[in-house]
Amino acid sequence: METFVFIWLLLICFTHLASSTTQDFSFIGFKEASPNLILSGVAGIADTGAIRLTTDTSRMTGHAFYSSPIRFKPTGQNRTTSFSTSFVIVMVPEYVTLGGHGLAFAITSTPDLQNSLPSQYLGLLNSSRANFSSNFLAVEFDTVRDLDFDDINDNHVGIDINSLESSTSTPAGYFLANSTKKELFLDSGQVFQAWIDYDSDKKRLNVKLSPFSEKPKLSLLSYDVDLSPVFGDEMYVGFSASTGLLASSHYILGWNFNMSGEALSLSLPSLPRLPRPNKNKKSPGLILGVSLSCSLLIITVLVAAVMFFIKRAKDDDRVEEWELEFGPHRFAYRELKKATNGFGDKELLGSGGFGKVYKGKLPDSDEWQSGDIRDVVDRRLNGEFDEEEVVMVIKLGLLCSNNSPEVRPTMRQVVMYLEKQHPSPEVVPAPDFLDKNDSMCVGDGSGNGGEFEDFVDSARFYSRPHETATSSIFSSADKTKTDRR
Repeated sequence: METFVFIWLLLICFTHLASSTTQDFSFIGFKEASPNLILSGVAGIADTGAIRLTTDTSRMTGHAFYSSPIRFKPTGQNRTTSFSTSFVIVMVPEYVTLGGHGLAFAITSTPDLQNSLPSQYLGLLNSSRANFSSNFLAVEFDTVRDLDFDDINDNHVGIDINSLESSTSTPAGYFLANSTKKELFLDSGQVFQAWIDYDSDKKRLNVKLSPFSEKPKLSLLSYDVDLSPVFGDEMYVGFSASTGLLASSHYILGWNFNMSGEALSLSLPSLPRLPRPNKNKKSPGLILGVSLSCSLLIITVLVAAVMFFIKRAKDDDRVEEWELEFGPHRFAYRELKKATNGFGDKELLGSGGFGKVYKGKLPDSDEWQSGDIRDVVDRRLNGEFDEEEVVMVIKLGLLCSNNSPEVRPTMRQVVMYLEKQHPSPEVVPAPDFLDKNDSMCVGDGSGNGGEFEDFVDSARFYSRPHETATSSIFSSADKTKTDRR
């Protein structure tokens, strides 16, 4: 009987010892740790012995959990016991200061997070924010500010309980021995160590960071919380990381976990080195240079195209609504530009209230020398026009375009001609002719324009039968009047 009791007590001691052994572990590198780890997503162990949770590939997740569950509640008790852990992290951004998305130390009810999402979800949640492991605790090291989860900035540490909306968070940093706080940039490629301690008596969770091997005295983040409602009897501990549109390689170099006291700090020089960067990866400078060159080329082409169309629109005349019914009564800008030698100064007649006036010769202006008035009438009228009105318009056009301002009629005189308050002038002086002894009189038939017949090369114009002034090119004395077409 005594022998049986002794054996029974010995078995209990061994069982307790075995149970205690599995509750504490230490990894100085992970070369031989594969049997003790559950890796999923893109996570793997690098040749140097570091856990690589993610590479610099966009929108990926990686997980690394300890293979055995940890008992956080003693048998028959509903109270979470104290625990302590320390680990060393390195985040190497894809580009300098440009990476993402971050990693988290997580305690979950299952290590199977295959259906979780990358980016702001850190590989822990899906888009509906429903956690696949029911309850969880996470301490996030976030390098991208996500407004969906009310992040304070793009470089912070937060405590998350069943949600990625942190219960509390603070900018990343650490305290020196003299209690001076220093800023720590998580996504800088710098090696740093984290300590997470939970005191079940005080119900307080403390988080400390440092780029050194020694554990700081002051906590970066403290949060009073009872984890008993969050944790089950057994939970899995590990890490989860993700990348977004921008990516970082997330590494774990070493890891200590303790359920029976404070986890030992890791000596940074004794940890494995980071893998060498991929030499085949395209240089960020080359990518940026090519991108900028392409952008400048596109902008240059667009500016040239806009300037071309603006110039083309300037040279093209716009047809107004009234011209659709009666036909265009204007010359194209490019035709006028050519006729006036580019609006040259030698062709400038003068300027007035309507701007500058130029003289020029249009390419198809030989009708003036052919001698038939009907040739200057728009052929689309099919001969249906009033010859007297045509003569009036031609006379006024010649008068108004005369080189000499003294010969040109005023607008009041032009209106009086058009309204037939005065008869149209019988004599139209040559464009550069002005007799100093004569003046332009309205409706008195005076004036001298005998030289103008030479100017128009014996052009034949038609006028009313009673207009018989032989000195006028508008006289019908030596011309035969034609019937209207």
